[in-house]
Amino acid sequence: MAIIDGLPIKTSGDADWQSSSENQAYYRAEHEYLKNSYITDDAFNELFIEKFDENNLKAYLGCLDLCKNVMAKEGVFGIIGGDKRNEFYIQVQFSSSTGALKITLDGDARYTNMEPIKGLLFKDNLVIHNGQSQTQYFKRLDPTKSASFSFNVKENVVITPLVLDAKPAINQQAIPIGTIVASVLPYESFLKANELENIDNANMEKALWIPCDGRTLTVSKYAQYSGGKIPDLRGVFLRGINDYNVKFPTVVAVSSNQKNPENQMAGQFQNDTFQLHNHKFLSPVAGPLVVFGSPDAGTHANFAEKETSTTGDSETRPKNVTVYYYIKIN
Repeated sequence: MAIIDGLPIKTSGDADWQSSSENQAYYRAEHEYLKNSYITDDAFNELFIEKFDENNLKAYLGCLDLCKNVMAKEGVFGIIGGDKRNEFYIQVQFSSSTGALKITLDGDARYTNMEPIKGLLFKDNLVIHNGQSQTQYFKRLDPTKSASFSFNVKENVVITPLVLDAKPAINQQAIPIGTIVASVLPYESFLKANELENIDNANMEKALWIPCDGRTLTVSKYAQYSGGKIPDLRGVFLRGINDYNVKFPTVVAVSSNQKNPENQMAGQFQNDTFQLHNHKFLSPVAGPLVVFGSPDAGTHANFAEKETSTTGDSETRPKNVTVYYYIKIN
């Protein structure tokens, strides 16, 4: 009924529409649904034929063909629609090619990596008559892993399971664990833009990217190799380590004017400082001081200690742009 009521038809107050073929098709479909608690595919398609122009109808039928997966030669079809990474539906249609009147589920349907919304419809002894369909909505649990839906029937029909392929986030499989990226997107936007928002990002066993905020992990693939400490990159720059400990014939020791003199380890914080240096300047000395052109020539000179005016900011830094840092943990 929700499908019928949701069709973009004109209002019943339109006199032209009340006598139109659109009106007749709509009420034929509505009457069939109210009478039988279902609507056949033929009646549903007839209603859409009345509503769509030729181009739209071709697009609609083409969409059905793309979504359709044959589950058995007898004419059991599975259509998967909606957001396959989040909430989607599975519609099972029965259209007999041998004169069979119905199929009857033998036991409850089986499914992996999904959960039915508002309870399971495809239960033991559910009957689907010839020309009818049944639709169940599901929620995908982990879009990065495959999901499946299958059932058996009491009639002599072999049903092929429906499989939803794993939907890894964009290019995630090619990115190594421990990779750090810089982004101008805040965390929620970063997840959404990379199709990661439906992953349980609060669960460190399932999250793929997390902020470089210094947290400690006890789980994740990253934790297995690093001890679980996430680098804290808030407010700091990145600097290459002195020695990668990977031997190669053309690799030589890093030069002294390039290396980090403190030889920090990866992930270790290093505070700011000035390089050792000094300045030369003229300083008054005790004793007679001759100041040419002064009436006090030959006397001792007294100088008060003074400071230069303060200049600069709260830190020493190069020109920079602020970014978010994220690290891949699974």
